[in-house]
Amino acid sequence: MSIKSTKPFEQTTTMETLQYEIGSGGTVFRYGEYVVVSRFVFDSYIAEIYKFIETPEKTDCDWIECQLKLIEHSNEFFEDGGHTIEWALDRIK
Repeated sequence: MSIKSTKPFEQTTTMETLQYEIGSGGTVFRYGEYVVVSRFVFDSYIAEIYKFIETPEKTDCDWIECQLKLIEHSNEFFEDGGHTIEWALDRIK
C-alpha cells in the first residue's frame, strides 16, 4: 500500500494537535528539538518527524503549544509502533 493513500501530512502543527488527531492509536513524544510520531493507519503504522520552529522562551507557551514543522515521514508501513519509533530515532541521531 502506498503512503499516498493516507491523509495528507500537515506541514506545520503542534504537539497538542497531533495528540488530539492520533488519540490512542499512536504515540507523540518530544525528543530534544524534535517530535516523533507513530501513527496507526489502516492495519499498519507510519512514522513522522517534526522539528520545533518555536520555543517556549520565544512564545511564552508550553512545548505542546509551540509550532512544529514536518521534517520527514516514512515511505513504508511498519508492523508496530516500536518499529516506527526506531526508524525515526535512527534519522534524528
